[in-house]
Amino acid sequence: TRRQLREHANWADVILFQGFILAQYPWLKYSNALLIADLYDPLHLEQLEDTHAEEIGTRTDAIRATLAAVTEQLRYADFIICASEKQRDFWLGYLSALGRINPANYVKDSSLRELIAVVPFGISEDDPVQTEHGIRGVIPGISDTDFLLLWGGGIYNWFDPLTLIRAVHQVSTTHPEVKLFFMGLAHPNPLFTEYSMSDKALLLAEELDIRNKNVFFNESWVPFDERANYLLDANVGVSTHFVHLETAFSFRTRLLDYLWAGLPIIATEGDTFAPIIEHHKLGIVVDENDVQSCVDAIITMIESNQLRDLF
Repeated sequence: TRRQLREHANWADVILFQGFILAQYPWLKYSNALLIADLYDPLHLEQLEDTHAEEIGTRTDAIRATLAAVTEQLRYADFIICASEKQRDFWLGYLSALGRINPANYVKDSSLRELIAVVPFGISEDDPVQTEHGIRGVIPGISDTDFLLLWGGGIYNWFDPLTLIRAVHQVSTTHPEVKLFFMGLAHPNPLFTEYSMSDKALLLAEELDIRNKNVFFNESWVPFDERANYLLDANVGVSTHFVHLETAFSFRTRLLDYLWAGLPIIATEGDTFAPIIEHHKLGIVVDENDVQSCVDAIITMIESNQLRDLF
């Protein structure tokens, strides 16, 4: 509650926040604690995609409110963390426009690392352990012998599940054992509205007559501590998206789960992870909105005898 937050803020030496916390509790700006803003998610760029289907006035209001929340964080934070060097460059430009890059802090630290630094997401030191099957033999229609592609998160508007579903449909005509499982259809926060892209994905799977045959949707949400049971059932981790501004500065944390589980990856070009996947041979990077590119990648992985040794 608001009162409980004040009690904690009063004893804290450091307050780390993200999202709309500072906008919701503006009195935090005047706390004696050091304020650290976690800006791994450029919210205003995400909003451009999230509100894409809305009329222009609604979109403009949403972006204005989100931009104001982000700006307040950049104005008042004593320290800022983000997820990549590319993001850091983006935020440095913003900080410069706000006057937070100035002679006083430049003399103190010309790298500005004492103002904004990269704090990358990590992977657990403990290997994933499967305590039970999450998908195989649990989800009707997915067996131990199927070739399983795992979409390890929600279906948000900035993703492109449609190209992937079309590719799976095409591959299934020669490889009926290929199955695609979407791990989370609903948003884990019940206050969030449904995303239109998830509806489009469901509709397309129905139209192609492959829902619950080759394409499966988990309509609830997998608890974080149980995700290894799903990851270790899969053969490949997949993530397809559109190449736009949100993608350019995003950091797809679901890909870290694929790495944690030792899964080869099929992912679209254009984000921070694509060059990492290619350089370290972690999987196959496909072209944006290119069904054939996805088909070729899936078939390459299906027909590899030693898939995990291929990459």
